[in-house]
Amino acid sequence: MTLRRNIALVLLFGLLAGCAHAPVVPQRLPLLEPSEEDSRRLKEQAKAEEARQREAARVARERDARRTEREQEEAQRAFLEKVAQRVWSFVGARRVIVDGRRFRKDCSGLVQASLHAAGALDLAEELQATSHIDRYCRENGSYHTDTPVPGDLVLFEETYDRNRNRRLDDGITHVGVVVEVKADATVVFVHVGSGTIKTGRMNLLHPDVHRLRSPGRVVNSFLRVKRRWDVKGTRYLAGQLFRGFCRVTLEPKEGAPDVD
Repeated sequence: MTLRRNIALVLLFGLLAGCAHAPVVPQRLPLLEPSEEDSRRLKEQAKAEEARQREAARVARERDARRTEREQEEAQRAFLEKVAQRVWSFVGARRVIVDGRRFRKDCSGLVQASLHAAGALDLAEELQATSHIDRYCRENGSYHTDTPVPGDLVLFEETYDRNRNRRLDDGITHVGVVVEVKADATVVFVHVGSGTIKTGRMNLLHPDVHRLRSPGRVVNSFLRVKRRWDVKGTRYLAGQLFRGFCRVTLEPKEGAPDVD
């Protein structure tokens, strides 16, 4: 009995060892075709995911556009402030010099120097006369009559008889740069008058008034010198000769030059 049991155990162990080393053959599972319901649900999920991605892309584009617009507005505001600061620095100066370059000491030369000093170098080269400035404002749709901001240009017409024909047909003849708007709507601007860089005032609420009786302050500067040959209807005050404000919209370049 003992011998038989031992032989049985040996055979059993051998059988078990053989099973342990036998290769496992994977069974092929039958492929299940998705049902129509599953197919419809998968398509709906894919469409929903595609719509979600499109909406996310749209929101991102709008966010980027708002950020870009806000950055451009901030750059524009900073540029106009710089133009106003630069033109203030020229008040009372005997010469107009920027970065070693001398500009004409007249109204358009002052604007050109201020733009150059603020970093708008190309624009400064373009706007070398009042006619150039007028054309720029018209072609760019920059003329406006809203409340100006410091750095806006202010243009006037018929401030002198440019063509010397003793008629009121000269168009735009003078320009300045707005530097302040008072609480009573008086606009303070810097310009060149009688060879001097100085401030002027204009109040469109009182265009025919030079000085208010109370409190006695000037609200409209004289921009045209009275001549004995002036024709009937000739006007002289800033508010009477006002043509419009103009906003320069080009942004300044990097590395604006220093003002001497």
